[in-house]
Amino acid sequence: MRDIRSERAEFFWSLRGLPRWEQLTFSAVNLPFSLATTILGFVLWIPFHLMILLVLPFMIFTLVGSAIWMVCLGVMLGLSFVTERAPFLRPLTFVIALPFLILAHNLNGLTPAPTPGDMQAKVEKWDLVEAFPLTWSFMRFSFGHNDPASMRCI
Repeated sequence: MRDIRSERAEFFWSLRGLPRWEQLTFSAVNLPFSLATTILGFVLWIPFHLMILLVLPFMIFTLVGSAIWMVCLGVMLGLSFVTERAPFLRPLTFVIALPFLILAHNLNGLTPAPTPGDMQAKVEKWDLVEAFPLTWSFMRFSFGHNDPASMRCI
Protein backbone atom coordinates (compact mmCIF):
# COMPACT_ATOMS: atom_id res chain seq x y z
CA MET A 1 0.00 0.00 0.00
CA ARG A 2 1.75 3.10 -1.26
CA ASP A 3 0.29 6.40 -0.13
CA ILE A 4 0.13 9.16 -2.69
CA ARG A 5 1.67 12.40 -1.50
CA SER A 6 2.89 15.53 -3.15
CA GLU A 7 6.59 16.35 -3.07
CA ARG A 8 5.79 19.30 -0.82
CA ALA A 9 4.08 17.05 1.74
CA GLU A 10 6.97 14.56 1.64
CA PHE A 11 9.43 17.40 2.19
CA PHE A 12 7.36 18.64 5.16
CA TRP A 13 7.32 15.20 6.79
CA SER A 14 11.04 14.67 6.23
CA LEU A 15 11.85 18.07 7.77
CA ARG A 16 9.70 17.49 10.83
CA GLY A 17 11.01 13.98 11.42
CA LEU A 18 7.60 12.95 12.81
CA PRO A 19 6.87 9.26 13.18
CA ARG A 20 5.01 7.79 10.21
CA TRP A 21 2.99 5.23 12.17
CA GLU A 22 0.06 7.72 12.50
CA GLN A 23 -0.05 8.21 8.75
CA LEU A 24 0.20 4.46 8.09
CA THR A 25 -2.58 3.73 10.59
CA PHE A 26 -4.77 6.41 9.04
CA SER A 27 -4.10 5.00 5.55
CA ALA A 28 -5.00 1.48 6.68
CA VAL A 29 -8.21 2.56 8.40
CA ASN A 30 -9.16 4.88 5.55
CA LEU A 31 -8.53 2.31 2.78
CA PRO A 32 -12.15 0.96 2.57
CA PHE A 33 -13.55 4.50 2.53
CA SER A 34 -11.02 5.54 -0.08
CA LEU A 35 -11.96 2.58 -2.30
CA ALA A 36 -15.67 3.36 -1.93
CA THR A 37 -15.02 7.00 -2.81
CA THR A 38 -13.03 6.01 -5.89
CA ILE A 39 -15.77 3.64 -7.09
CA LEU A 40 -18.46 6.28 -6.46
CA GLY A 41 -16.34 8.80 -8.32
CA PHE A 42 -16.39 6.57 -11.40
CA VAL A 43 -20.09 5.77 -11.05
CA LEU A 44 -21.13 9.42 -10.51
CA TRP A 45 -18.81 10.92 -13.12
CA ILE A 46 -21.49 11.04 -15.84
CA PRO A 47 -24.31 12.43 -13.63
CA PHE A 48 -22.00 15.11 -12.20
CA HIS A 49 -21.00 16.28 -15.65
CA LEU A 50 -24.61 16.23 -16.81
CA MET A 51 -25.54 18.43 -13.85
CA ILE A 52 -22.78 20.87 -14.79
CA LEU A 53 -24.13 21.01 -18.33
CA LEU A 54 -27.70 21.53 -17.08
CA VAL A 55 -26.86 24.57 -14.92
CA LEU A 56 -27.02 26.93 -17.91
CA PRO A 57 -30.47 25.77 -19.13
CA PHE A 58 -31.89 26.04 -15.61
CA MET A 59 -30.44 29.54 -15.24
CA ILE A 60 -31.97 30.53 -18.58
CA PHE A 61 -35.31 29.03 -17.50
CA THR A 62 -35.19 31.02 -14.26
CA LEU A 63 -34.32 34.27 -16.04
CA VAL A 64 -37.00 33.82 -18.70
CA GLY A 65 -39.52 32.83 -16.01
CA SER A 66 -38.69 35.94 -14.01
CA ALA A 67 -39.06 38.13 -17.10
CA ILE A 68 -42.47 36.62 -17.90
CA TRP A 69 -43.52 37.01 -14.26
CA MET A 70 -42.56 40.68 -14.35
CA VAL A 71 -44.70 41.19 -17.46
CA CYS A 72 -47.60 39.49 -15.66
CA LEU A 73 -47.00 41.71 -12.63
CA GLY A 74 -47.09 44.80 -14.82
CA VAL A 75 -50.43 43.71 -16.30
CA MET A 76 -51.80 42.89 -12.83
CA LEU A 77 -50.70 46.24 -11.41
CA GLY A 78 -52.09 48.18 -14.36
CA LEU A 79 -55.45 46.44 -14.29
CA SER A 80 -55.60 46.67 -10.50
CA PHE A 81 -54.94 50.41 -10.71
CA VAL A 82 -57.77 50.75 -13.26
CA THR A 83 -60.09 48.62 -11.10
CA GLU A 84 -59.44 50.70 -8.00
CA ARG A 85 -60.03 53.96 -9.88
CA ALA A 86 -63.08 52.71 -11.83
CA PRO A 87 -64.77 49.91 -9.83
CA PHE A 88 -67.48 49.38 -12.46
CA LEU A 89 -64.76 47.93 -14.77
CA ARG A 90 -63.92 45.17 -12.28
CA PRO A 91 -65.54 42.30 -14.24
CA LEU A 92 -63.81 43.35 -17.45
CA THR A 93 -60.40 43.78 -15.83
CA PHE A 94 -60.77 40.39 -14.13
CA VAL A 95 -61.49 38.65 -17.44
CA ILE A 96 -58.46 40.33 -19.02
CA ALA A 97 -56.21 39.58 -16.03
CA LEU A 98 -57.26 35.95 -15.51
CA PRO A 99 -54.79 34.37 -17.98
CA PHE A 100 -51.98 36.50 -16.56
CA LEU A 101 -52.94 35.56 -13.00
CA ILE A 102 -52.92 31.85 -13.85
CA LEU A 103 -49.60 32.11 -15.68
CA ALA A 104 -47.95 34.13 -12.89
CA HIS A 105 -49.22 31.80 -10.16
CA ASN A 106 -48.07 28.61 -11.90
CA LEU A 107 -44.78 30.08 -13.08
CA ASN A 108 -44.01 31.11 -9.52
CA GLY A 109 -44.73 27.53 -8.44
CA LEU A 110 -42.19 26.19 -10.95
CA THR A 111 -39.43 28.55 -9.86
CA PRO A 112 -36.96 26.87 -7.49
CA ALA A 113 -36.47 28.29 -4.00
CA PRO A 114 -33.16 27.02 -2.63
CA THR A 115 -32.92 29.49 0.26
CA PRO A 116 -35.44 30.72 2.85
CA GLY A 117 -35.22 34.20 1.30
CA ASP A 118 -36.26 32.76 -2.06
CA MET A 119 -39.17 30.97 -0.41
CA GLN A 120 -40.27 34.22 1.21
CA ALA A 121 -40.14 35.92 -2.21
CA LYS A 122 -42.30 33.13 -3.66
CA VAL A 123 -44.89 33.63 -0.93
CA GLU A 124 -44.91 37.38 -1.54
CA LYS A 125 -45.42 36.82 -5.26
CA TRP A 126 -48.32 34.47 -4.56
CA ASP A 127 -49.80 37.10 -2.24
CA LEU A 128 -49.65 39.67 -5.04
CA VAL A 129 -51.38 37.31 -7.47
CA GLU A 130 -54.07 36.20 -5.02
CA ALA A 131 -54.90 39.77 -3.97
CA PHE A 132 -55.64 40.69 -7.59
CA PRO A 133 -58.29 43.33 -7.55
CA LEU A 134 -56.28 44.97 -4.77
CA THR A 135 -52.78 44.15 -6.06
CA TRP A 136 -51.94 47.83 -6.54
CA SER A 137 -52.92 48.72 -2.96
CA PHE A 138 -51.27 45.59 -1.56
CA MET A 139 -48.00 46.42 -3.28
CA ARG A 140 -48.11 50.03 -2.08
CA PHE A 141 -48.88 48.76 1.43
CA SER A 142 -45.97 46.29 1.23
CA PHE A 143 -43.58 49.11 0.32
CA GLY A 144 -44.92 51.35 3.09
CA HIS A 145 -46.86 53.94 1.08
CA ASN A 146 -49.77 55.21 3.15
CA ASP A 147 -52.11 56.65 0.55
CA PRO A 148 -55.61 56.58 2.13
CA ALA A 149 -57.30 56.86 -1.26
CA SER A 150 -55.66 53.67 -2.51
CA MET A 151 -56.33 51.80 0.74
CA ARG A 152 -60.13 51.86 0.57
CA CYS A 153 -62.03 48.58 0.17
CA ILE A 154 -63.90 47.87 -3.04
